[in-house]
Amino acid sequence: MPAAVVDSPGRLADVPAVREVDGPEPPGAGEVVVRMPASTVHLSDEVAVSGAYGTRASFPPVPGFAGVGVIEAAGRACPP
Repeated sequence: MPAAVVDSPGRLADVPAVREVDGPEPPGAGEVVVRMPASTVHLSDEVAVSGAYGTRASFPPVPGFAGVGVIEAAGRACPP
């Protein structure tokens, strides 16, 4: 699947590269796989991509975690 991937810290306008990445693993218990046909890139993405979070962010992140999604697959329900 195509994704905007950031390999190293830098300015958000300079560092993302669109490339094919592996698809998600099948969902486990209580998990879902969400296809995101539209997403935003905003300040929190810019801060993460800049490297400002240091060891709290690992590369390569995929910016754009907020958006519109469609559940593609669901794992089994978690026990109550």
